[in-house]
Amino acid sequence: MMNRACAVGAIGLMLIGCSKPAPPVVPPTLPVVEVRTPSTRLVVDYQDFTGRAKASDTAELKARVTGELKKIHFKDGDTVKEGQLLFEIDPGTYATDVDRAKAVVTQAEVLIRRFERDFRRIENLNSASLEERDRAESAVEEAKAAAEVARKQLAQAQRLLDYTKIKAPKSGRIGRHLVDEGSSVKADETLLATIVVDQPIWVFFDVDDRTCQRLKILTAEGKIDLTSNGKTPVQLGLPNEDGFSVTGVVKFIDTQINTGTGTITLRADVDNPKGMLTPGLFLRVRLPIGEGKPSILVPEEAIGTDQGLKYVFVLNEKDEVEYRYVNVGLQDGNERVVEAVEGKDDSGVKPGERVIVEGLQRVRKGSKAVIRGTTQ
Repeated sequence: MMNRACAVGAIGLMLIGCSKPAPPVVPPTLPVVEVRTPSTRLVVDYQDFTGRAKASDTAELKARVTGELKKIHFKDGDTVKEGQLLFEIDPGTYATDVDRAKAVVTQAEVLIRRFERDFRRIENLNSASLEERDRAESAVEEAKAAAEVARKQLAQAQRLLDYTKIKAPKSGRIGRHLVDEGSSVKADETLLATIVVDQPIWVFFDVDDRTCQRLKILTAEGKIDLTSNGKTPVQLGLPNEDGFSVTGVVKFIDTQINTGTGTITLRADVDNPKGMLTPGLFLRVRLPIGEGKPSILVPEEAIGTDQGLKYVFVLNEKDEVEYRYVNVGLQDGNERVVEAVEGKDDSGVKPGERVIVEGLQRVRKGSKAVIRGTTQ
């Protein structure tokens, strides 16, 4: 009897176990992505070149007289003003020459007055002969000529004395002094220092002949102006940056193409108030070509490459991933112009679509994805 009861209980337990519901099926976790809406704006076509900065003006300071360099009135690298005293050469000998020349001039002027009195006296004498009058008049003229020579010698002596004080012929930045105080300098030979004018500064860059022809056509059409009065802008990138933080204006295009390189030289004038650009510095030059056109742009990180073809992933209204071929165009900041590929229906991006910018490696065409921050 007891065994029968145990058997019934075991069967009951088995029936209870069979009636327990199966565990729910958990769907696979969907990849999480970030999306951006494409930008739409006017983008100007451009080309990049390598340029080099050059001072817009340079002045070499040379000794104009021979002597001992007595004093330097600046510190190497200073910004100097036009007319500022920079060097002094020992004026001793030249000051003496000026004093001597002044004495000769004074003496000549005394003689002039004396001979003029003699001439007036003789001229008033009825008894004076014509020969005496001519002789007195000649003496006056000779004295005047001698005085004129003396004045010119004084002016020359004064000029040499003035040359002992060397002043800045223009405003700019002066380099290091090349001769120390107490050293001897020689007239018209000894280089003392150099002043460079770097406000504004010039940036020269070479453009290939094909681009040059394109620029000339655009100029003829009135779309750009590369004359000296033009306002065609350029962007300049410093060696320590990825972008273009400096702007300038094209003010010069050379008159002929270099037959050896097939290029023509252009010059941009650049304001340089903080002295960021130094003569000799290499720069990246971005030259706009033509007028802007409406474009669609996506972040650089949204673009992938598959066997040389560019593509982007777009998340449609069903949160399904679509694969789009694109032609990649100009870069504008951290975005790239993208266009549809001719002959491919599944290409291009439309305004307002959601382009995947993060998580490209975790998605595939036709799969679903979840935007970061959205509950699955």
